[in-house]
Amino acid sequence: MIHGPTPLPAVVLATLALPAVVGCAAPSSAPSVPTAESCGSCHPAQLAEWRRSPHARGTSSPVFVALHERARVAWGASSADRCASCHAPEHAGEDGAVTCMSCHGAVGNRGAHDGLLVVDPELAPMGPTTLLAPTNEASTGAHAVRDGALLRSSQLCATCHELTGPRLFVETTASEHAASWASATGVECVDCHAPRVERRSAHDGPVRGVDHTFAGIDPAWGQAPEAQRDARDRAVALLDEALDLEVRRTASGDAIVAVANVGAGHSVPTGVAFLRDVWVDVEVALDGRVESRPRVIELGDRPVRAGAEVALITDADDVRHGALAAGEERTITVSAPSAARVRAVLRARAARSDALDALGLAARADEAPVLEVAESTSSAHP
Repeated sequence: MIHGPTPLPAVVLATLALPAVVGCAAPSSAPSVPTAESCGSCHPAQLAEWRRSPHARGTSSPVFVALHERARVAWGASSADRCASCHAPEHAGEDGAVTCMSCHGAVGNRGAHDGLLVVDPELAPMGPTTLLAPTNEASTGAHAVRDGALLRSSQLCATCHELTGPRLFVETTASEHAASWASATGVECVDCHAPRVERRSAHDGPVRGVDHTFAGIDPAWGQAPEAQRDARDRAVALLDEALDLEVRRTASGDAIVAVANVGAGHSVPTGVAFLRDVWVDVEVALDGRVESRPRVIELGDRPVRAGAEVALITDADDVRHGALAAGEERTITVSAPSAARVRAVLRARAARSDALDALGLAARADEAPVLEVAESTSSAHP
């Protein structure tokens, strides 16, 4: 049972808490905060990737916008305001989202949770706008750089991906990672969600960096068709790497359908697990006839009220957990004749259809399509 708060959508919902620190100067003399566009003048590839990322849509995702308003109405303005520290932090300036400064201008946090990020664009006495870089490389001239160990640390991600409110908005992604095989073996969040790439620098030629698209399950809301296809492909690839699906026949001829979290360093789904939809459908084929058995396994949390499922977390008084923890397997026995062929298909969707309907987003449901992740088929039992 969840007691207390729970989050909004994954990166859409990767965010709540107190305002980030932007320098120590008085407001009248506060330094200007670099925008993503100004950073992109020297880093165009990273800017293009960021524009397609859920971070860039921190306040514009239609799910966030609608759910944020529901939280304001259901829980009051003070609860809804907690979302700003991650979705629209003070240091974001004109960008109004999770922007370049959120990571490259960070000096640490006041806690690895609830948006307690500390960003100081002055970073005295190192000089104005001394930014974190992937390596301790020399200054480009546009700004000084410093060792970027914090950039690759899951503690930086945890600042906005471990939430304790408001109310039922609780996100335990960072805790899940800390308890998983990934943390034990040194695999950080960025290793999967921002993998290393090689590109040309405006100053230094070929350099190694990371993919700033920050792939996850979130769709590319409002983006061009190509960007939407890319987001779907990345989500499928991540889920396929995370989950293993198998159909095994028993001695009696029945089928055991198993799904295991073998590759994710956190639960699947995670973040706004109450919004996600991951499930397994089964088909039993015999003598030219196919019998469909939908949703034999469902992964994800479900908001409930008085023990009954409801569409939205803001209408709930509790959360029923169903996400698959790292290293966990879930199975179900499917009764089938020994001569039948049993086919299982793993599917996922960023947002449940009932939640989209309740948020008034049914007309945009096509932007959050059902993803075909994997399938497994067992022939007739010998």
